[in-house]
Amino acid sequence: MYYLINEKTLKTSKPEFVTGGLGVDVEMQSQRYVTYEIEKALKFETIKEAQKVQSLNFVIAERKADGLFKRID
Repeated sequence: MYYLINEKTLKTSKPEFVTGGLGVDVEMQSQRYVTYEIEKALKFETIKEAQKVQSLNFVIAERKADGLFKRID
């Protein structure tokens, strides 16, 4: 799975994920809704899907076996 994470929080213990939900237009890049809970974060099957809604200061990352996140370039 791939996530959109605020680049500044990528290496912290509480990364800031892009989230979605009722009435949230995830493709509206001028406004980002965020969460610190991975269960509420948007998850993408492919990098291409994540790139469609990627925006400034948010990077595509995947969760590694050790629980940390690694930026995908």
